[in-house]
Amino acid sequence: MKKTVDLFGRIKSTDQAEMIATVLYSYDELNNGKQEISDKDVYDYVMSWKPHWKTEKNYEVCDTIHNLAMLSLISVTHSNLLSDTVLF
Repeated sequence: MKKTVDLFGRIKSTDQAEMIATVLYSYDELNNGKQEISDKDVYDYVMSWKPHWKTEKNYEVCDTIHNLAMLSLISVTHSNLLSDTVLF
């Protein structure tokens, strides 16, 4: 419960809420069939579900996956295959 309250306290917009919900759902779907899930697995699942995000929200998807992992809300291995979360 505390993690949920903490997470929702960090959400700043409905777009961000949609992004978080999409990544969490994708992770849960993958978690049903795999023992080890990489950040790239989650990214690929999200992009297969919402392909228009690849050009529009690529950075945000990668960043959300890494942030949720950092907050221990998802448990993924880091593949080093996703876009860098540092903007140039």
